Amino acid sequence: MSAAVTVRLSLAALGLALLACEQSPLAPDPHVTMADRHGGAAATSPIAAASCTPTRSELCDVREAACQLIVHDVVRCLTNDQRPLRPPPVRIVSEKELSSVVTAVPIAVAERARKRLTALSWFGLAAPPEPGAKMRNPLGFYSYRDREIYLSGEAAAASADAAFFTLVHELVHAAQDAEGELGAAREATPPWDQVLARRALLEGEARYYTDRAQASVRGFRTDAMRRAYADDVEGALLGAMRSPAVMQQVGELFELPFGARWTALDTTHVASALRGQSSQPSATCEVMGLTCSRMSPIAPQWPARVEDLELAFSERLGHWLMGVFLARVLRPPRTFHSWQSCLVGDSFAVYEMGETPLVAVWSLEFTDVMTALEIQQQFDSSSLKLSSTVLVRRSGRRIALIGSTSQPWPGATPCTGKLIGALGRRRSLAPARDCP
Repeated sequence: MSAAVTVRLSLAALGLALLACEQSPLAPDPHVTMADRHGGAAATSPIAAASCTPTRSELCDVREAACQLIVHDVVRCLTNDQRPLRPPPVRIVSEKELSSVVTAVPIAVAERARKRLTALSWFGLAAPPEPGAKMRNPLGFYSYRDREIYLSGEAAAASADAAFFTLVHELVHAAQDAEGELGAAREATPPWDQVLARRALLEGEARYYTDRAQASVRGFRTDAMRRAYADDVEGALLGAMRSPAVMQQVGELFELPFGARWTALDTTHVASALRGQSSQPSATCEVMGLTCSRMSPIAPQWPARVEDLELAFSERLGHWLMGVFLARVLRPPRTFHSWQSCLVGDSFAVYEMGETPLVAVWSLEFTDVMTALEIQQQFDSSSLKLSSTVLVRRSGRRIALIGSTSQPWPGATPCTGKLIGALGRRRSLAPARDCP
């Protein structure tokens, strides 16, 4: 498949390769229809004992309570979930009401995301956040706050099939949240690398089981599903190389393709969000299938204050963003995969005045000095496609990229950049010789 064709493939189309569900203890009686089991009349064909996937004639209207119970049974069968869980309430709401539920995020999480996007826009990995920017309206949403599922009434009326499988997806999230796990994952502020890896597991697993639920309707089998996920990952990589705002598209460019592939390949479900928290991924390199044992994150001792700037936060951005960044800006072009073998770890710190991010330092550590030197030379070349506000400093295997706002701020001195540059190269603050 050519690169151009891969890029044109939508993520939705790539996710249609599906797997017939294995026999499980929860498989329904082959002689009883789903409608019979729930006292409804939405379906007329039985589900075979060897399958958890409904046929097209069994797709029902999710606005009806009987249909909601049917979909809940499908999800329990697919996931072989034998816990005595009650179906969460399903609310049919307007698109406006649904949007308000989706955008209601904790203030601390929203503020950190805003500052992160602002800082990463200096490195060409995000567009500056716009006040009041609207998210794309989803078809459904599981709220971990009230343990309820919200579905768009307009979308359900327009397409019963899409609404049916949207409910499958959200019910997987509800099962993942049986003990309140989603709230802890969504509202915490750990390193971004860990956040993204965790979200990839949650969204990838939900997508995987949604795809499996569509097996009979779409007519796909195991080999087709895995080929599609492989194509999906390559398409995501190509999309990241060309996207001017990777961070605003992380769901499409990382979480869904990599998470679904990881879930599909992990036949034992060791890392399944449905099977407990003991082996959750802590880094994107795990989800990408890399060997993470030697990829320990570096930990500079970022001071709480540098002149008039205060440390807003520091975190690890991880191998996904590091690889995308290097593959996009360095010349001659190298593939995303080739950079992964050169990376050890990173640390990202944002400094602010008041609540306004003004400087960010991204410290990258490589496997050897020669690699770091080669990268520094490329960064220093005129062909580098970076904003003029980004400075590059190297010390041994470590390279510090210092990005800042293009606008001057009160209190800035010639030593500010030098002091912050020293932070990224060393584990402690070491002022430049010509600074007081």
